[in-house]
Amino acid sequence: MDSISSSTRIKFGDRVKILFPNNSEKLLTIGTTREVTPQNGVISDECPLGKALLGAKNGDKISYKVGKNSFTVKILAVL
Repeated sequence: MDSISSSTRIKFGDRVKILFPNNSEKLLTIGTTREVTPQNGVISDECPLGKALLGAKNGDKISYKVGKNSFTVKILAVL
């Protein structure tokens, strides 16, 4: 799969390669709450990270909160 244009917004069902603050990379798919399987990289469109990813684009840095903790990740590729 090739990455899509940097101007294309992330939507439900997309696979996204993310760089986390600890420099780890992860490939995630945005699915429904019924499809969530973290061990397979499927996150919900309703979880904090999933919500933050929707509408973002390749190269963006996005922030999201889990409880009182804030995190910033970078979108490396949209597949």
